[in-house]
Order: sequence, then structure tokens, then C-alpha cells
Amino acid sequence: MTTILIIDLFCGAGGVSEGFEQASVPGVEFRVLAGVNHDAKAIESHAANHPDTHHFTEDIRDMAVVKKVAELAKVEREKLQRIGNSVVPQQMKVWAEALGKEILKFNF
Repeated sequence: MTTILIIDLFCGAGGVSEGFEQASVPGVEFRVLAGVNHDAKAIESHAANHPDTHHFTEDIRDMAVVKKVAELAKVEREKLQRIGNSVVPQQMKVWAEALGKEILKFNF
């Protein structure tokens, strides 16, 4: 079984995270590693819906959170294959470089 770790940027209450966790792909398990959102209420909702996820109440444009998530991902780097995001901001290149992985784009 392959595990793909997801980093949910603009995570809101966790709709995209939930979609990944419920996805049925033979031989693949999606696990949400981190949720990032600047809004504390969004993070509070996401944490209630995804208690095993690491949460960051920060602006994704802030390099400090990029570094925090990169450090977290380093622990599980062998599993991290894609970065999942529902909105693709200019900042995604910075995130991809920090994490050293390909960006998988989802447009909803």
C-alpha cells in the first residue's frame, strides 16, 4: 500500500481533506499531514473534523509556516509524494521547493 500525505492549504473546515481521506484508490491511502489556514475558526473546524492532522493558523505566504511544515514533512519524507491544494496560489512554488516534491493541482 502506498501512502500519499496531503498538505491542505486554505484548509477551511476540511472538505478537501475529507475527500482525500474518503477516496478509494486501490493500493493507495491518502493521509492529511497538515492543514494551514489564516483563520482561527477554520482551523478550529478542521481540527474537529481531522483531529490527527497537524494544524497551523498562519498565512501560507509566511515563510515561517513553510519551514514548519517542511520540517514536519521531513520526518515522513519517504511517504510524501504530492502536495494537495484546492487553490493554487503564487506561493505554491515556494512550498514545492521547500518540500522538494511535485505539486498536484486540484481545481474545484
